[in-house]
Amino acid sequence: MNRTLAAGFLVCGLCQSTFAQIVFPIAAPHDEVLARAGVGDRPELQRLHDEYWDLINTHFRPRQLAEVTKIFGSALGTLTNATGGDGDALPLPDDRVLPIFAKKGTWPGPLFMSVAGVLSGSEHTDLHAVGGIGYVQLFYGYDGKSVQNALVYFRADEQFVPLATTNEFSKRLAWEKAKFDALKGWLDEHMPINDLGVVEVSGSSPRRIELGGGTACSLTTRVLHAPTVTNLWYTIDVRRGTPNLTGKADPWQQKSINRPGESIGFSMDGKFYRLTPKLVEQRP
Repeated sequence: MNRTLAAGFLVCGLCQSTFAQIVFPIAAPHDEVLARAGVGDRPELQRLHDEYWDLINTHFRPRQLAEVTKIFGSALGTLTNATGGDGDALPLPDDRVLPIFAKKGTWPGPLFMSVAGVLSGSEHTDLHAVGGIGYVQLFYGYDGKSVQNALVYFRADEQFVPLATTNEFSKRLAWEKAKFDALKGWLDEHMPINDLGVVEVSGSSPRRIELGGGTACSLTTRVLHAPTVTNLWYTIDVRRGTPNLTGKADPWQQKSINRPGESIGFSMDGKFYRLTPKLVEQRP
């Protein structure tokens, strides 16, 4: 069986008021398909899965191309959209390892991936090294500057355990946990963010949060009531809550929530923030 089609992801495509879902393959060249499928639903992966996507939501999705270049340097490779590029797939390093806990669940974001690895809905995708720990593949929106989504890989080393059968699960999981801890440490050092903790939100009225230095933001929550159309629970629009001294209009940042305890990230005045929204009962 072809190892390069080892992991199926469910992608939520978001287009303002409409939603769609498709399944596409992500290559996991070191692992056997049936082995990954056999361990993908194990309960010990759930917490790691949630942390993995929260990391993407908070550290990568609020970033711009200039900020990414400053942090990671030049990309190892770039692939433009299939409709405007040459159609060649982005060359990915052979030592990349797709975490087994990344397989379980959804990939949030307004993106669709083609078999070649290009996202329709994104202008281009870049690959960067994350120290000696792994790699990150970043997908940019139509403006070519805003990160819309990300996929994080680990880098294989001498202790790496390929998943040939489900018998290797425990050793592989221990290796991935150590890599994940190292990755989080690297990101906290090179991409620091301000943690605002748990913030109660409601669909009945916006929530204002003071960010310090005379800056505040406003969170406007919209609860969704179409479970057959979308798996999203509610969305939050993040806007500036204080005047912008530059005189330029601030674009709002929309965040989607599809599970309790999910964290979101946003940027304001060159600073980056993380919060965990808690939906409370709407007031009449």
